[in-house]
Amino acid sequence: MTTTYTRTGLTIANGVVPSNGQLNFRMEPQVAAILNGFDRYMIPNNTWSVTVHYTWPACTGIPAPGNTTVSANPVCFNSTFQLGLQDSTYGAGVDYQWQRSTMFPAGPYSNVGPNNRSFTTSQDQMSWYRCRVTCNGMTGTSVAVQVNNRPNYDCYCPATHSAIGSYCITNVSFGGTLNNPSGCNTYTNYGGGPANTTGTFMQGHTYPFLMTVSHYNQRAVWIDFNQNMSFEASEYFTDDTNITIPYNALPGPTNMRVRLGSNSTTMGPDMACEHIYGGETEEYTITIAPFLCEPVPGNTVASTSSSCTGATLGLSVQFGTIGPEVLHQWQVSTVGANGPWTNFGTNTASITTSQSVASWYRAVVTCATGSVSGISTPVMVGVNPFYDCYCNTQLQTNAQPCISNVSFGTGLNNSSSNCVAPGYTNYAGGGSGTTGTYMKGVQYGLSTTLFFNPNFNSQLSIWMDHDRDGVFSPSEWYASQVSGSTGSVSITIPMTAAVGITGMRLRSTYEFNTVGGGDACTNYFFGETEDYLITSRRLCLVLVFRSRIRSQV
Repeated sequence: MTTTYTRTGLTIANGVVPSNGQLNFRMEPQVAAILNGFDRYMIPNNTWSVTVHYTWPACTGIPAPGNTTVSANPVCFNSTFQLGLQDSTYGAGVDYQWQRSTMFPAGPYSNVGPNNRSFTTSQDQMSWYRCRVTCNGMTGTSVAVQVNNRPNYDCYCPATHSAIGSYCITNVSFGGTLNNPSGCNTYTNYGGGPANTTGTFMQGHTYPFLMTVSHYNQRAVWIDFNQNMSFEASEYFTDDTNITIPYNALPGPTNMRVRLGSNSTTMGPDMACEHIYGGETEEYTITIAPFLCEPVPGNTVASTSSSCTGATLGLSVQFGTIGPEVLHQWQVSTVGANGPWTNFGTNTASITTSQSVASWYRAVVTCATGSVSGISTPVMVGVNPFYDCYCNTQLQTNAQPCISNVSFGTGLNNSSSNCVAPGYTNYAGGGSGTTGTYMKGVQYGLSTTLFFNPNFNSQLSIWMDHDRDGVFSPSEWYASQVSGSTGSVSITIPMTAAVGITGMRLRSTYEFNTVGGGDACTNYFFGETEDYLITSRRLCLVLVFRSRIRSQV
């Protein structure tokens, strides 16, 4: 059944409904009653669903919206707030265009928001807002309102504690500039405080962090690197550590939260906002500075001042350049410290290479951001003589049987008592008795005296680098006959031997080791190795001619 009631004078507030239409609501009539002359209360009767059809009259005149109102000011980063108008514009056909400016009260403005008398929004920077209200082509503009942003440190989740004064933070040190001794409160916000409560920290750099406390309990620190007003697991650090500022950290003021809890509290990454029994929380505002790439590589550093041909040579720069995109171009010159230069190597701060001639090396270090370059001071690496480059490591572990004397021809005659591990001695440059000169094509006798274990027979091998290539080859090997403690062999210097200084190696070991021409560098547990420098010469024949001069009288 439908019953029609007529009611005049019903007022619907302007702005509750935006246009012509219908309004649905429920109506519950009430009956008043008095019982015993005392309390007056309502007795519900029946409930009906009611539909009211309405029609707004057309708006007229120039709208005058007055001031722009705001539900909160200042506001937190990206938190919502509501804009509205001081005065209403009645009638149908009213349009609303909200506008925002991040520059000045007079604009320029950009259109934002819905066609509505109110507007809910958020902002990431201070802005001005106004609304253009239009009726039948006539527009009135509200007075702009400036909405400011709260400091970041005012917009984080609360950090609460109980048991005041039970555990206290007594000092926080970060980097060196921030060094704050403090009292014992459950919560203190040092944002905007004196110089010792803040500091500037550059992207990509590492800084020491230290918290001093009254009791050694659970401690942690969070830094809001992405400035989203939330402390995340990637922004969490334990105390007494080095903190590296990420390259993608947003520059500008950034909040740092430091918390102390009791030993019963597990201070994990998710504890930035949790209630803690005992302890203290302190907030700091630090400044993240953009990364500044300054390539100052200093000297070029070589692993050795002179290397053997083909041997591994390490190169690096004295001072590293940190940054996300630092390029290293290594260069070499065989002419001099001023070049010309040839690029080589990999894009790393240190490399390995090899050389066959003396060379100069340097690195050109470039920052991809800004293309700023620095060049390391060149270093020259010489080349060792071939006879300084024979294998000389891990030849023997135990020195017996020992070589106590070597005699070769009439020049080299060396006695030694160096019968200790690791069983290697280099007599190059050892003075008289440790070298000799030998003619090509001439045969010389080489004899040795050994100190050995009589339970085993010994053996002795000799190599001479006749072609002076820095390698003891199988064709340059001589096996000595050993009897008891003495050994001997006859060696003829080949006519094909290269003239000049060259190397000679003697190796002793026991007979149970197999030794051949390719074992000049083989490791043996027993025995000794001795190296000498000798000189090869051409055999010179001096022919003397006698002439007889006759004189005639």
